[in-house]
Amino acid sequence: MKKERSVWIETLRVMATLLVLLNHVPAVMVYSVHEGAARYADLALTLFDRINVPLFFMISGALLLKKKEDFSVVMKKRIPRFALLLFLAELGIFLLNALIAFRHGTEADLSPLSFLRSFLAGNIPNAGSYWFFYAYLSFLLMLPFLRPMAEAGGKRELLLLLCGHALLWSVLPFVNWCLLKGGLKPLYLTEELSFPLAVVQPFFYSLCGYFLTERVPVEKVKAKHLWFLFAASAAGIAVSAGCTLGYMELKGINYTEEYYRMFDYVTAVFVFLLVRCLMEKKHPALSEGRFASVMRFLGPLCLGVYLLDPVWKLVIYPAYSKACAGEVPGLWFSLLWVVFSFLAGALITRILKCIPLIRKLL
Repeated sequence: MKKERSVWIETLRVMATLLVLLNHVPAVMVYSVHEGAARYADLALTLFDRINVPLFFMISGALLLKKKEDFSVVMKKRIPRFALLLFLAELGIFLLNALIAFRHGTEADLSPLSFLRSFLAGNIPNAGSYWFFYAYLSFLLMLPFLRPMAEAGGKRELLLLLCGHALLWSVLPFVNWCLLKGGLKPLYLTEELSFPLAVVQPFFYSLCGYFLTERVPVEKVKAKHLWFLFAASAAGIAVSAGCTLGYMELKGINYTEEYYRMFDYVTAVFVFLLVRCLMEKKHPALSEGRFASVMRFLGPLCLGVYLLDPVWKLVIYPAYSKACAGEVPGLWFSLLWVVFSFLAGALITRILKCIPLIRKLL
């Protein structure tokens, strides 16, 4: 009998997917054209939105690092599935690009070698959002090595990971920002000095997701802990926003992502624990009934939603953008697109999953 899906995990999956879709529309850049309080509010939304990919990897770590699978299962089951999915998705965008070019009377290189080069390099035009699948394949390749580390680790190892990440992604960037503000050259670490488990997204966040699920009992997470994480998250967003705007002023530019990831891990940990506590502890009724049914229905469709969004961007987005130009405010323009892309992607994915072969992939 197939195990029933965890509602809090599926809720996080839906939330992460919506944030990914939002990250791919103008809402994350409107702060560059606004002034005053609106600019800070838009930038705060942009920085919060950056937890989308961390949440996906945390979910994967929570689900996969506890499984008892040997390397042969990973190589025969998980890696081929996602590699084939990535190949087909990239091929689809490659051919769609060529079709659009043909319609506009321009030439396109359709040679297999051209596709292979672009596929391996991950630089097929309009398929940039598929970078996640390359990173996810890296996670799957490391899965047999990460599992023993996760099983042997505990709260101390989680703290070590968080401290290492904070040092390299929060403290060092902030020190460099202060140096730049003072007209001094920034500090750089040699590439030979590295802590991959703490800085490479697929490894760091998957381990965090595992530790927070398996080593932090939900009963021991109190309201004061969540309030502390909320305050730390808000402070991190405020510092990141200040550094971003200060850097833009120093460099004379109106957009930068230089400090987006300074404290995204704090917000990701907060949201991950908050949703889990709400579903399993504070309001367990949410894990049953209509809400649970909706989340269990939508969660398995999120992979297809993610894959189809670039297709909608090529086929529908230009007309949508033209129709809304000057009529719909930037944020609403983006939110309406997110709703459309999610619902359309979910519908098409649900239909495609009626085909047995595609159901195994999605």
